[in-house]
Amino acid sequence: MVPSYFGFSTGGVPATAIANAVSPGVTKTVNVYWLGGDYQITSALNLSVGYYDVSTPGWAASGADASSGDISTVSALLDYSFSKRSDVYAGIAMNKYNGDYYGLAANSAISSTNSIYAVGIRHKF
Repeated sequence: MVPSYFGFSTGGVPATAIANAVSPGVTKTVNVYWLGGDYQITSALNLSVGYYDVSTPGWAASGADASSGDISTVSALLDYSFSKRSDVYAGIAMNKYNGDYYGLAANSAISSTNSIYAVGIRHKF
């Protein structure tokens, strides 16, 4: 399968807007990695796939909350166009959570995975 587009991006973003009740004012870094592609199967049918990793390392300041974790997501979207203005789609995103940042160590009742499903029809006016 040869993708009609292919993308990759990475970077660390200081997320100073993240509220932390334990250590207010401490800068938190969030690293985002993305890899994906898009393939036009026929003139009307398109498949898009992607992998995303969002990691949250421990807080930078000493004595602050040192929790860390990451979310890994795999997604796929199939889109069928009836015309230039109307299409139907079906998609799925599967997430896996790791680390104590998401409360997994403190609460065993929290699921470490979830899935999101979507189906729909669009008409552009």
